Amino acid sequence: MISYKKYNIYIMGFKRTRHSRPQKSRRRRRRRRRRTRRRRTRSKRGGMNIRITGAMIDNWQNPHNLPNDCCPCVFNLLGMPHNIANALATMNMGGMSVPGIIQLFSQYYPNYTFTAPSIPITSPTQLRTILKDLYMTIPAGYATVGGFHRHKGTRHCIIWAKLLNGQPIILDAQAGQFYMGEEPILDYLSQQDASVIVLIKGVSKIDGTPLSINY
Repeated sequence: MISYKKYNIYIMGFKRTRHSRPQKSRRRRRRRRRRTRRRRTRSKRGGMNIRITGAMIDNWQNPHNLPNDCCPCVFNLLGMPHNIANALATMNMGGMSVPGIIQLFSQYYPNYTFTAPSIPITSPTQLRTILKDLYMTIPAGYATVGGFHRHKGTRHCIIWAKLLNGQPIILDAQAGQFYMGEEPILDYLSQQDASVIVLIKGVSKIDGTPLSINY
C-alpha cells in the first residue's frame, strides 16, 4: 500500500526554501542562463510531461480492483476521474494495449501526435543507459506514462517520474508502491523480468513541443 506521507515528503519536500541570497555576479548569472537553456532543449526530446505533486498522491484512492487494470490505475493517479478509469478497466479486462493507449490519448488531445518508443533491454549496463536517457527527458516535478514488457509476454503500466531534486522514481500505481533512485529502480525492473522499456510520448502537431499538463 502506498505510504502517502512518504510520497508527500519525497515529492514536495525538496522544494527550495525562499530566503535572501547574496547577489550573484554577472558571470554566474550568464552560466545559469546557459544551463537553463540547455535544460529546456533537453526537455523537448521528451513528451507528455504531467505535473505531479504530493497533494495528488496524498489524496489519491487506488481504484485497483481487477487483475489487469494497471493502466487505468496509472491514468487515475495522474488525474483521470475515477468513473472513466473504472470504465476503461471494465472495457479492457485483458489489459490495455499500446495502440489502445495511443488511441485514448489521441482522443483526449487531438492536437498532439502520440507514439510509444519501445527499447529492448540487452544487458544491465545498457538498461542503465536507457534509464539515464529516459529520465533526462522528464523535467523535475513531472511524470509521464510508460511501462515495460516482460520476457514471458505480459505488459505492465507504470509512471516514470522525477522529483523536484532530480531524483528518478517509478510509481507502480496498481501495486501502490514506489521505487526511488537508480538501484531500487534497477532492482524492481529485474524482479519484474522486464525485457522492453516503453515510454508514451506526445508532441504538438504544430511545432513538435512536448505535451505538458499542469493541474
